[in-house]
Amino acid sequence: MEDKQKIYLDKVVELLIKYTDIDYRTNEIKFPFDESIFSYDNYFFNINHFSSTFSRYVTNTYGLTMDEDDYVWDTYKDIITDKIENGR
Repeated sequence: MEDKQKIYLDKVVELLIKYTDIDYRTNEIKFPFDESIFSYDNYFFNINHFSSTFSRYVTNTYGLTMDEDDYVWDTYKDIITDKIENGR
């Protein structure tokens, strides 16, 4: 992956993180790519539910390819998981 491409994809991840609302008090999470609010107990890494919604969102909003989508999803998922597990 080229440096400029990685920089852009990391910026996309930053924006997705910024617009993800995690409510630690109620254990709920709201994603920028889905209208629903989810409980941590059911949370979002069920690829079958989120893959098409996420892919459509990042393709339409940021013009990502499938390979770029995979990189952004994996990075985003790791960061959000860490935030949920560490309470921040």
